[in-house]
Amino acid sequence: MKNRLKHASCTVGENALLLNGKKTFLYSGEVHYFRIPTRYWAKHLKALADAGCNAVSTYVPWSWHEFEEGRFDLTGKTHPERDVAGFADLAAKYNLFVTLKPGPYVMAETTDQGIPRWLTREYPDTLALDENGKPWGPEYICFMSHRFRDKAARWLTHFSREVVVPRQDRRHGAVIMMQLCNEIGMFQWLGARGDYSPSNLAAWWLYLKHQYPKIEDLARVLDRELHSYDEVKPPHDLCDTRRDFVLYRLFHDFHRWVYADYVKYLTATLRDAGVGVPLFTNVGGWVFGRAHEFSLNATFHRETAKVQPDVLYGLDHIPEFVSPLNAHDGIVANQMAAELQRRRGPLYSAELQCGSREHGVETYPPELGLFYRHCIAHGLTGMNFYMFAQGRNPKGRGIDGPMFYWYNAVNYKAEPQPSYPMIQGLGEWLKHNGDFVVRSRRPATLGVAFYPHLYETEFLVPILGKGTKLNAGKLGLGMDPVDFRNRAYFDGVVRILTKKSVPFDMADITMRSVSELLEYPTLVLLSNEIMDAATQTKLVQYVRRGGRLVVFPMLPKYDRDFGPCSIMTDAFGIKTRGRGASNRIYTDGLRDIPVPQLPWVISDKGAKVLARDVHGKVVGIEKKLGRGKVRFFGFFVNYTIEEHPSLWSTMMQLPEVPRNVCADNDGLHLEARFADGEGVLFVGNFHRMPRTAHIVARNPRGGAPLDIGRITVEALTGLFLPLEKRLSAGATLVYAYGELLDRTAKGGRIRFGLCGHGNSAGRIVLRLKKKAAKITVDGKPVTASRQGDLLVVEYPQNGKRQIVEIR
Repeated sequence: MKNRLKHASCTVGENALLLNGKKTFLYSGEVHYFRIPTRYWAKHLKALADAGCNAVSTYVPWSWHEFEEGRFDLTGKTHPERDVAGFADLAAKYNLFVTLKPGPYVMAETTDQGIPRWLTREYPDTLALDENGKPWGPEYICFMSHRFRDKAARWLTHFSREVVVPRQDRRHGAVIMMQLCNEIGMFQWLGARGDYSPSNLAAWWLYLKHQYPKIEDLARVLDRELHSYDEVKPPHDLCDTRRDFVLYRLFHDFHRWVYADYVKYLTATLRDAGVGVPLFTNVGGWVFGRAHEFSLNATFHRETAKVQPDVLYGLDHIPEFVSPLNAHDGIVANQMAAELQRRRGPLYSAELQCGSREHGVETYPPELGLFYRHCIAHGLTGMNFYMFAQGRNPKGRGIDGPMFYWYNAVNYKAEPQPSYPMIQGLGEWLKHNGDFVVRSRRPATLGVAFYPHLYETEFLVPILGKGTKLNAGKLGLGMDPVDFRNRAYFDGVVRILTKKSVPFDMADITMRSVSELLEYPTLVLLSNEIMDAATQTKLVQYVRRGGRLVVFPMLPKYDRDFGPCSIMTDAFGIKTRGRGASNRIYTDGLRDIPVPQLPWVISDKGAKVLARDVHGKVVGIEKKLGRGKVRFFGFFVNYTIEEHPSLWSTMMQLPEVPRNVCADNDGLHLEARFADGEGVLFVGNFHRMPRTAHIVARNPRGGAPLDIGRITVEALTGLFLPLEKRLSAGATLVYAYGELLDRTAKGGRIRFGLCGHGNSAGRIVLRLKKKAAKITVDGKPVTASRQGDLLVVEYPQNGKRQIVEIR
């Protein structure tokens, strides 16, 4: 495999793709060749290249190309739109790299999800079945079916050898990545249903035997008598006893093992076929414009990340609308994918919303441009616009009728639509700043602990259905885990940190070592009653070795088998005395602040009191342990009233957390990235009215912060402002109110482009070693004032590229 990888044009770098050996920001668009007549292919690819993109991506439906068993068409012999090889070659003529996604599942709103109908018709043993033995549907397959794997391997091998391998070592237009299936586990998640087919049941019993070689150990865990593993039927009923809970826990674990085994098989198949390019699989989880479920979907791959560490994780970003309600969702999705990759390789959005699946649900260019910049500021080093191009489905093959997607960058005939200039503008910025982006870092000293098992509930709580199988009350649990994590974690902690522009990393506490956790002086943990012993021990060591752990609203008392496990409680010496009688919190000058549930009353013996309820009962304390501290609060907060952000800020001691950017109010979202003494400042307004703030940014070169001054950002827009950008050996752009584009220095003349908001005040702040004889903006002289050793130029911005010249 090493020899094959060596010959690929694309390899994986530290935090970006290496294309022909160079770190590159992947700026890509989705164009489905099978949905566009061949006469329009060139126009679509040219539009993509003209927008500044360097790659094209497409799904390759298995069912479209192996329409009869053993009969393949990859060159258009039976239908011109089957010429995927020709499409890849045409992309090379436009200097576009190519990402191919051949399934087995492609989904992509095709009626058969990309699975050939002949497969499940001729081989019904490949079908996934429900608990009553009924097929989920003709397009839903069992991942553990040997026959399915054999047929899929034949397809992938043929496709790879004919299309991918001959094109993976080109310098221009190479195939650079392949996707392994698509959104693995999605159908199980959406339907809250397991696969009870004979192949999957055999794998289930094999898994149990692997986990519990002695059947008496499994019998003890399930609290029942067992003589053989096949006596343990997978769960599908209500979960209201300890035995039910453990069985569902095993079922969730089993499916993650299945997904890992499936990815391992697909990877081996492609490598054996000679594929040397990086492989990725896609992670979904946005539902109705929110990414609450993204973290759950990320857990599908926790075992895959262990056994296939070279696999990358593309992520979906489908915000549908952009507002302060979901500004933090994109950050969480980025963080989850980064954690799966162990913070290495490119952070790539394989499906970044560009258009809409629903006619009438419009997407608007300014807010999409804001979201794209927001995602780059928070780590993306690759993005694929989905869908860049509109398409028309082959007859009978589109779930949603003849047309596929609306409000794209270009329509079916490759004619530019309203979002095209916005994508082209961002492409121009990346042309000049992409090298910086892929080298840059966003420092963070606060960690938000992610405990994946808290999210593993897809078979218990249907995301699209009504009701739940989990009876938390009967199990003796304090609260429903889904409601708990969504309100307290997602729309509580993470939303507040985003609102206050506090940089943070999501840290998987099951995967990270104690030393890695200690990279964050403060770690914030949402905890319910259940946590395994190893993770509890790790968190105790984190505190003993100097970490500050902020934990709420309870401490674990059970392990994942629902057995007693109170390692954290015992080590911290924290005791609770049941729930209080009031949900009103008093702390640090805040009075009468309501929280969603009655808090737990806490013993303050040997502790510093941090919070009380209206009756004076202690509901928040701080205790020392070793070189560190634990701050424990017996309540959680969401965000519904003006005082909640201040309460969160007090609980997490946010004023003490270093920030990359500060402002005099929370109206704008701010973040910055740094590399080699330079920086980029992201200013984003997620509101539907202009917002103004006085901004101070960390100096990329160290020393005193940069006072950016008071800046106004238009509604639903964002900008990347330059910080300490070197223009020449003797000139530095300290900051400006527009995005920096091209820059040249020759013969005593410096020239650069800026693009800011139209009808707004522009500012350019320079540090020059020599006195400037003349400064012009768009050819017109402007005056400059001195502020210490800085030269300040004020000028009107017109919303377009403006040329600044310094002589």
